[in-house]
Parts: sequence; C-alpha cells; structure tokens
Amino acid sequence: MTSSQLRFKMDHRELLSCCVQALESFGTTVESVDKHAEHFVAKMEDDFGIDEDESLFISEVFHGCIHYSKAIKVVLKGFYSRDGDTCLRSDESLYHVLAYLGMFRLAEIGFPQYSRFLVSVDPMKAFKFLSFLFNEDNLTDWLQEEWGRHYDHAYVSAQLVGKVAAFVPEAQKLVDALHDRIANGMQPEKRAVREKTTVPEPFNLTRPRFSGVPQPEPVPHTARPRPVPATTYEVPHEHQVLELVKQENRRRVQEKYRHANANQFECANAEKSAAALELARRVREEQDAELQFDLPKASRPPPARAAAAMPIKLNTAAILREDALVRRRREEQNRIMLAHENGVMDATAFTQWQQEMRLKEQMESLETIERRHLDGQISREEAILSKQAKVREHKEIVEEMRQQSERLRAKAARKQRERDRQVRRQVEAIELTRENAKEAQRREAVRKRREAHQLKNHKKELRARAEEEARAEREQKAELIRQIRALETVPVTKPRVVDLSESSGAGLLAEMSVLELRERLVMVRVRVAEETERKRLDILDDKQRKEATLLRKLESIAQHRHAREREVAERSEKRRSLKETAQQNVSNDPKVAEMQRRLAALREERKGEQERNAVAKPSPRKTASLLHKHAKQHAAMETTRWAQLEVARERDSKYRANTAEQRVIEMTTS
Repeated sequence: MTSSQLRFKMDHRELLSCCVQALESFGTTVESVDKHAEHFVAKMEDDFGIDEDESLFISEVFHGCIHYSKAIKVVLKGFYSRDGDTCLRSDESLYHVLAYLGMFRLAEIGFPQYSRFLVSVDPMKAFKFLSFLFNEDNLTDWLQEEWGRHYDHAYVSAQLVGKVAAFVPEAQKLVDALHDRIANGMQPEKRAVREKTTVPEPFNLTRPRFSGVPQPEPVPHTARPRPVPATTYEVPHEHQVLELVKQENRRRVQEKYRHANANQFECANAEKSAAALELARRVREEQDAELQFDLPKASRPPPARAAAAMPIKLNTAAILREDALVRRRREEQNRIMLAHENGVMDATAFTQWQQEMRLKEQMESLETIERRHLDGQISREEAILSKQAKVREHKEIVEEMRQQSERLRAKAARKQRERDRQVRRQVEAIELTRENAKEAQRREAVRKRREAHQLKNHKKELRARAEEEARAEREQKAELIRQIRALETVPVTKPRVVDLSESSGAGLLAEMSVLELRERLVMVRVRVAEETERKRLDILDDKQRKEATLLRKLESIAQHRHAREREVAERSEKRRSLKETAQQNVSNDPKVAEMQRRLAALREERKGEQERNAVAKPSPRKTASLLHKHAKQHAAMETTRWAQLEVARERDSKYRANTAEQRVIEMTTS
C-alpha cells in the first residue's frame, strides 16, 4: 500500500490509537497472532465501522510490530535509557508502533503520511522520539552494533540503517518544527499536499419558471425599551461595607497575633541554674577538703619471687630457639676460657673500677632525684596556698553574683506573670469571636457532607457491580487456563528394565557392567586404606623420634636456666646492698635536710589554712539542708514552668484545630 493509495476515513490520531490498542491487548489474551488480529479488526469494524483499507493497515502494522519486535525493542531500550526519566512506560506501545512505521514502512507510506501520524500525538513525545530515531550518530554507532547481534550485518546496513538514514534530512526539518512549536507554543506550518480532488458537475435538470418577487412583509413598530440602569453594573454598597469590615477585623487579628508572637513563652531549660551549680561546687570543695593526700605512704617491699617459677609449656619452635641460644652462650663461654688459656690479659681490675664508678654515679643520681622530689613537693604546697587564696576571692564574687541574679529572676517572674495575663485575655477574646461564626459553618458543612455521602454510596454501588462482572470474567478465564495447564502437566510413564550384570553394548574397550564396576571400586578402596595405614605408621615413628629429641633439649635448657637464675639472684642482691648504702649517704646531705625542713613548714601552714576554712564553712548537715531546700524550690519552679507550657500547647492545638476546620468548611462551601 503506497502513499498515493492511502485513503482513510478516520483521522491519523484515531488510526494510530487503534494500532496501539491492538498491540496492547495482545499481551492479555491467550491467542495466536493471526487470531488476535482477526478478532480485533472484526471488533473495530463492528464498533467504529472502519473500511477495508483501514482494517488492512491495522492488521499489517500489528503483524509487523510482532515480527520485528527484536529490532524495535533495541530502539526502545536505548530510548528509555536516555529519556526514561521524562517518558512514561505506559507509552511504550505508542513508541513501538512509531518505531515500526519509521524503520520498515517509511519508504512505503512516505514521510508526509508518517509526519501526520507524528503530529497527531503530543508534540513533546514526537520530538523526543523523532530526534532519537533519526539521529545519524545513534544509527551508525550503537544501534547498528546492537542490531548486528540479532541480524546479519549486510541486512542491518542495507535495510535498517540505510533506509532510516535516507529520511534523516526530512526528519530533521520536522524536528525543528516540533521544537519551535514546543518553545513558542505555536503550531508548525503544514505544507500543502496536493491531492487529486473530485470536481463536482451540476445535474442536467429542468429549470423552474420565475414566479415573481413576493410582496415584503410590513416591519412592526415596537416601543423603544428603557435603557439599562447604570447601577446594574456597579458593586452594591453593602459589599463594599462588608469588605471594609473584613479588612478591619483582619487588621485587628494580625495586631493581636503580632503581640502574642512577640511575647511567646520560653521553653523549659534543661540546664541547671547558677545557684544549683554554686551549691554543687561547694559540696565538691567540702568533699575535697576532707581528703588527705599528704599522709605518709607505706613503702612495702615488692614480694619476693618464688625460687621455682611456674612451668611454662613450650612448643617445638620455642624449644628449638632456646636450644640455639644455649648453644651460642656455651660457645661464647668456651671461647673466653680458651682465650684465658692462651694468655690473654684478665679484665678483673677494669671491672672493679667500672663498678666503683657506677656506684658513684648512682649515688649522685639518687641525690639529684631526692632534691627534685623535694622541689616538687615545695612547689605543690605553694600552689595549694595560692589556690586557697584564689578560692576565697571567687567565693566573694559568686555570693555577690548570686544576690544580683535572685533580684533579676524575681523581676523577670513579675514581668512574665503580667504578660501571661495579657495573653490569656487576648486568647479568650479571639475564641469568643470565632465561636459566633462556627455554628453556621458547621450546619452548612453537615448538609454538604450528607449530599457527598449519598453520591459516594451511589458510586460505590456502581463500582461494586462492575467489579463483580470483571471478577466473574477473570474466574472463567482462570478456570480455562487451569484446565489447559492440568492437561499439559499429566506425566507420561515409560517403564524401563535395567540389568546390572550386562554392559551397555556401546563397543568400547573399557566397557563393563555395573556389578563389575562395584567390585573394582571395592578393591580400590581396600588398596587405598592399606596405603593410608602404612603412611600413618611411618608418620607416628617419625613423630616419636622428634619427641625424644625435644625432651633431651628441654633437659639441657632447664639446666641452663637454673644456672642463669642463680647468677641473676646474686647480681640483684649485690645491687640492692649498693643502693641502700647510697640512700644512707643521700640522707646525710645538709642541703636535703634543709629542703625537708622547709617542706614541713609549708605543710603546717597549709593545714592551718585548711582548719580556718573548715571553721568558716557550714557543716555537712547544714549543706545537705540547703541542697534539699534548693531542690524543692527548683522542683516548684519546674512544675510551674511545665504547667505554663502545657497550657500554651493546649491553646495552640485548639487554634490549629479551629483553623483546619474553618479551612475545610471554606473548601466545601466553595
């Protein structure tokens, strides 16, 4: 069917809609392609009275969309991957039909007919699809590659890419026109299509005789109407008065709300007040004063280590490492002994001199450490004295600030109570004003709700009737599908007898029966078990030899450890005696004695200052009573504050509910 042969009574929009409906209804029926096309075309002929050309066109488009679905799906997949965020999936059948006409029927129907189909749909949809399909980059790049996976490359180049690329210039003009139409909201200029039209010819009829001119009827004279009064087109004075009253009421309400918003209630503060923090600080100071960090500390000697330490279980790697260490030490001792035998000079005198120098350095180090320790203690005592003086100053400042804060808090409480009374009076006045207008609005809302309920019940009955009919039809189709599937799933039993003592008879060299195969498998399992047992015995013998070797090495290591422990004990005893001698020398130093006397004097002065502060401080019982009293006051304040917040929240919720109800009534009345 060429472009000159296309003559449709239906417009292009209706014809394209019929093609889309045929394609969409195919997925919901259990029919073949030909049966579905025949039924759909027959239904269209009965419902809309389409002619033979339109029926043929719909049938050809439907068969073509099904036949070339692979190639068309490649185009739709790429189109939705690029413009899927702005295109609906419900329009996929429309793009399917447009893609088939543009890829396989464009040379047959011509681009003017195809452009009429495109112009009949939404301009934005046509613009996006046309700019995607007739794009040379898309055709020669990935579309050709994707089509090549399903069809021959020669067919793709000649039939698909070549035919579509031939109409790219004309398609580009239509794309520009659609773009202008979308951008400017104007209809693109349609090119005039010259078609052969039928020229009517007059019938050869007998001309009637001239009957003469009839007499004119007299024109009746009616009375001139009065002009329309000017007040008809003017706004009544009552409306103007009502508008002025509304504006005045709105101004008053805004003024009230502006005052209420400016004086909002403060939220509950979870932080503690300055008085509570001050009391907590005093309690902490009293507790700190009772602490005694300057008492002499008991210097207990560290517990002596047991002569025989707990045995430690060593693994193989640890035993081998320690054995290597013992061998290296023994080799070093042998080397030293060999050097003495060969006449090398003895280092006993040097070792004695070295120990004396170390003892002297250790005594000097102990003296320096003791001096630094005494300097630190003296600095600490001086810092404590200065801190106590600073604390006295801070207490005086805090007491003055507490009195000032109490005065400010009392003044703020009086102002807050006054603001609460003003806001309460304003809220009561507003609520009284609203209650007058609510009753009429409530009656009107009840009447409208009654009418809406009746309409809703009527629609519900119609919807239930339609759902019942659809449910009956679905149950009938489901029963038919179940019967078909039951027939397909009936099993077909084919008995087969197997003889395990016979071979398959394929003629292979290693062919054997199942029984022979089982006997050979048993023989192989026995052979594998024997080989495993032999390897296990070899491994066990090797393990026993290694354990004997490790036991011998452990005995050698134990002997070496005992010798080393005796040497370490002797050296530690000697070092301890030297340290006691050095400490006695340091305690006899006059500078250290002078520093100790100064430290004792500072400690006495600090203790005297603490006793004076303890006399001035209140007793723990009085402090507890103050804390209890402050806690009661704080709880009362918190209760009052939360009560105010609850009242404000309740008032706010009432106002919001009234506002929402008023909006609903206004919406229903409008």
